[in-house]
Amino acid sequence: MTFARFVFGLYDAHNLTQWWRDPATVTAIATAVIAVATVVYAIVSLGHWRATKRSAQVAQKILELTHRPYLTVDDSRAEDDPVNRKLSVVFIFKNVGSVPACELTIEWGFYINGQKTGYPIGHIGPATHVLPPQTEEMLTGYVSDGTYSAITSGSSQLEIRFSFKYKGVSHAEYYFDGTAHYSHVLQGFQIVRVDAN
Repeated sequence: MTFARFVFGLYDAHNLTQWWRDPATVTAIATAVIAVATVVYAIVSLGHWRATKRSAQVAQKILELTHRPYLTVDDSRAEDDPVNRKLSVVFIFKNVGSVPACELTIEWGFYINGQKTGYPIGHIGPATHVLPPQTEEMLTGYVSDGTYSAITSGSSQLEIRFSFKYKGVSHAEYYFDGTAHYSHVLQGFQIVRVDAN
């Protein structure tokens, strides 16, 4: 008896009750069961593969978020020297992450009423600097001469713009950009804008 005849009922009731004795029918049924089981197994395996892939991606993301450098401004201050008519600026930034900040590039500048001015010292050039975890670095600069009086009297706004670009050990790229304003009342800086990833 063939599988087609069994399925479509081409055997009489007496032969139908003894289908398990026909080797061709048993083979056909067994083959169909194996084929269905194989398809189910393939679908389940594909689901496991996708779940494993998602799990690995989540683990990679967690690793990158917990083991990466984080740069931040740790301290900023201004030191007023009225005798020499000079306002010295000190910015201390720190890697508070758990791995080194590699290929660190720092750009910063002084602006008075939107115009670049002053003498920022400590520009760190492209792709040469490494800042280990929990390590501080200091940037200094000063404003003097004609702009000094305008800043210390409060008639002009001193603005510091800074940009840190760096990579982690996984070569992912990060940045920390910000703006700080000098307050002649506080004789210090207030960070007014930060953009980071």
